[in-house]
Amino acid sequence: MGSSEVVPGDILVIENGLKIPCDCILLTGNCLMNELQLTGKSLPIFKSKIDSKFNDIKSLYDRFDQSNFKKQTLFSGTEVVQVPKGEVCKALIIRSAFSTQRG
Repeated sequence: MGSSEVVPGDILVIENGLKIPCDCILLTGNCLMNELQLTGKSLPIFKSKIDSKFNDIKSLYDRFDQSNFKKQTLFSGTEVVQVPKGEVCKALIIRSAFSTQRG
């Protein structure tokens, strides 16, 4: 899947081995991500879903500093190392193509 096939507002199902084509916020589930291309760190990074108390997640994300949501954001170009067995992970696409963190 490429960045030309997704737009902000779409929901992405997160599966093992998926290369993330956009920046998105994890809505359900947890996963381990390989962010080597972005951070240079070879250890997987644990990502967890955003707190469900937020009703309008996209506007909240746009208003505040992105660094507040690093643990909930899956960045373009990173790869899913593992989704726990039996868990369903879904993410809301926030940015795609040149608008992403990697851009």
